Amino acid sequence: MNYLDIANSPLVWGTCGIAVMTVLVQAAIFTKKALTVGTKMGMTKKQFKEVAKVSVVSSIGPTLSVVAGVLPLILAMGGAIAWLRLGFIGSVGYELSTAGFGAAAYGTTLGGEGYDGYALACSFFCMWFGASGWLVSTALLTNKLDGITKKLAGSVELMPVISAAAMSGAFAFLSFDHYFSYIVVDGKTDWMNPVAIKRAICVVVGFVVMKLLNVLEDKKNAKWVREWGITIAMLTGPVIALIFFR
Repeated sequence: MNYLDIANSPLVWGTCGIAVMTVLVQAAIFTKKALTVGTKMGMTKKQFKEVAKVSVVSSIGPTLSVVAGVLPLILAMGGAIAWLRLGFIGSVGYELSTAGFGAAAYGTTLGGEGYDGYALACSFFCMWFGASGWLVSTALLTNKLDGITKKLAGSVELMPVISAAAMSGAFAFLSFDHYFSYIVVDGKTDWMNPVAIKRAICVVVGFVVMKLLNVLEDKKNAKWVREWGITIAMLTGPVIALIFFR
């Protein structure tokens, strides 16, 4: 039996569907709690609708990148497993790499010759085990984060500073990673690697566009920037890189 027949079987779809339904139930519970707490805080229905609108529009950019990246994962692992991994927790690039590690451990390549049901199981185990740390830490540490953050900060006044520093470090790492991860090819450092240059341009253009949109919002009170800013910035970077640096 072809491994994709197993990956796309009703049993796998049903099993993966249970996990995804759990996520949807959790989302519904969190939404209900947010509405309850927001109402107690004095938020109006108009404010709730505005928050929902901004959230939906802001998610368009990240969603498009996931949709574009999930196609190789579907081709390699089947629709059900791709649906589970990205619907539950994880990222496209990480899932593809860990699936490849599982295939390599079995002695083959992802989707290549000799990749059978057992290799599929190895790939899926690596994907699951690699992401389990996030799930375990979320389950054990979420209710303790507030206390941990206050202890690290030392005072309530420092919490915004520490949060901003942590976010800046995270985004800096992700931004630089788009360039430095691609300058080494076959063991040799190529500072002008076309792939690295394109990725760096995407990051820089996205940053510049987002900054200009923030200035526009401040000076012109352009409320639409709050809704569409992230999506515009995320789409502009790749488009500019593809047009001028093919």
